[in-house]
Amino acid sequence: MPSLAMPDADHPTLVSIPLAEPEVTRTLGLVYRRGASLSPAAEKFVAILLEKWRER
Repeated sequence: MPSLAMPDADHPTLVSIPLAEPEVTRTLGLVYRRGASLSPAAEKFVAILLEKWRER
């Protein structure tokens, strides 16, 4: 389960154990309409995503 889908670390019954092998990856995509304006929040979200992607 992706870590973002897990509840807080102090959950009473669920425990997250990271996998060491094999490395699990997934491909994400970003879709929006050409020529359409994004809200300021969406623009910031896209900027943060691209910044984090470039850091990899």
